[in-house]
Amino acid sequence: MQRPADLCPDTVSAAISIAISIAIFMMIETATADNVDSTIKDGPEVLTPAPELAQRFCHWFKFGYEHIYRTGEGWRTETRYPLSPRNLWLKYCNPNQTIGIRFDSQTRYGLLDLDTASAYHPYQDPTAITRIKAALESIGIVRTLLTRSSDSEGLHLYYFLPEPVSTFGLACAVAEALADADLEIAPGQLESFPNIKRYDRQNPTAYNGHRLPLQPGSFACLVENDGQPILGGLETFLAVAEQQSDRQDMALLKRKMKTARQRVTKRRYKTSPVGKLAQWQKDLTERIKQGFNKNGQTNQIIGAVAEYGRVFEAIDSLDKLTQYIIETVKNLPGFKRFCGHIKDLATRAQHWARTAIAKRYIPGTTPRTGGDYWREGRQPNSANHNRQSEARERIEGAVASLSERDQLPTGATDRAKAIRAEAIALYGAGPSMATLFKPDSLPYWHPEHYGQRCVIAQPESNTADSDPIPTDSDKSPEPSQGEELQAKAPNEGCDLSCSRPSPPRLGKAESQTLTARARRTIDRPGESRLPPERSPPAHDAPGACQ
Repeated sequence: MQRPADLCPDTVSAAISIAISIAIFMMIETATADNVDSTIKDGPEVLTPAPELAQRFCHWFKFGYEHIYRTGEGWRTETRYPLSPRNLWLKYCNPNQTIGIRFDSQTRYGLLDLDTASAYHPYQDPTAITRIKAALESIGIVRTLLTRSSDSEGLHLYYFLPEPVSTFGLACAVAEALADADLEIAPGQLESFPNIKRYDRQNPTAYNGHRLPLQPGSFACLVENDGQPILGGLETFLAVAEQQSDRQDMALLKRKMKTARQRVTKRRYKTSPVGKLAQWQKDLTERIKQGFNKNGQTNQIIGAVAEYGRVFEAIDSLDKLTQYIIETVKNLPGFKRFCGHIKDLATRAQHWARTAIAKRYIPGTTPRTGGDYWREGRQPNSANHNRQSEARERIEGAVASLSERDQLPTGATDRAKAIRAEAIALYGAGPSMATLFKPDSLPYWHPEHYGQRCVIAQPESNTADSDPIPTDSDKSPEPSQGEELQAKAPNEGCDLSCSRPSPPRLGKAESQTLTARARRTIDRPGESRLPPERSPPAHDAPGACQ
């Protein structure tokens, strides 16, 4: 073994360099650990106020983001900038402005708020404070500090912790403890800060804010369990907080926080979105089972049945859904007495089945955009596409409702106004006049364009009160002007993809005359007002388009 004297100078120099490097590394590690510990205890490096009392105060209350304030016109939230501890202390010392703060993701304290009129206030229930403290003790919060919040004599029950804990976990633990003790958290009665806030990954929400304790000019003070004031100000408040924080049962609290958070998360998962789907199913069932009790309900009931069959019966076929709608609607109470569409029920059922398949999807499957966009593989502007579809659906529903009551005006302007008013009455919102007069909307309602999405050929018939099914021999190869009438109801009994050319445009007067004659013929089938060589239009004739 070599003695130190036998080592060469280079070896000694290298050893010294290594020792210095190790010492420097250890110093950096120690400093880093101190900084990390400081960060955990005091948060990020901020400008703290100079007074010693202010520093002790800001040790607990320092989160300045989205702080709240009140100047006599109610509470407001400041979102433009956060408050540093220095600014927070200056505002706290201002008796002309009440200041409050919210919670960060971790906290060292919490509080319960009892309004003066609360059932848990000592004025109403002298034992309530004791029961609340017992509930907190069950989760390890064994020391609390009671204050009067303001001149309204409401109470704030504070508790302080020796180390930061998860704010949401603490909120869950306190809420579950109160619930287990049959103490209801409700506004104006018993409120917990921090609260169990709503979770939204896209739009994060903030915890509820609370006013700061014992602010000058607020008439706040320390109180006994019965609400009676006791001596002591902010310095006493902070001294008690510092003493109590070291006496909490943190091991028990952390276990309760973990358990409570799991319970809350599990409850949220069970109620959303499955709970919403179940509620929707319940609403549709209650809406359908009552059936008809007056005229003008056909479209609403058929639409509800179509939605139920599509979503909750998982019907993906147009024919099967149409048949389901027909069988369900026929068996509803009041069908024969109040339904005004018994003769064309199949047509309306098919229309609403097509709409339900296009707009609704079976839970567990992938929604599709529907329409030409889906068939052509293009990506639509879903928002605009949905608005257009909803507008046209409301137009169709309003037209059908007005036609059912024979209140559809013949003039374009009067009809547009009536459709808009009817849509608002049925759906709570109606298409604008600009939307109604768009070229794409005219075939759904306009007297001169109504039904031109598909033209139905006129079959030969000898009676005015029958709706014969045309054969190939009944169809004229070259229809003449005026021999084809526009379909009374859009999309009924025809394929939208038919390629038959549109008929020649009729003049307004001639179109109104033909429409009026057709209506009189339908209203009084025993007496035909058309010339003998013409037959009334077969509105429900299927397969007329080639």
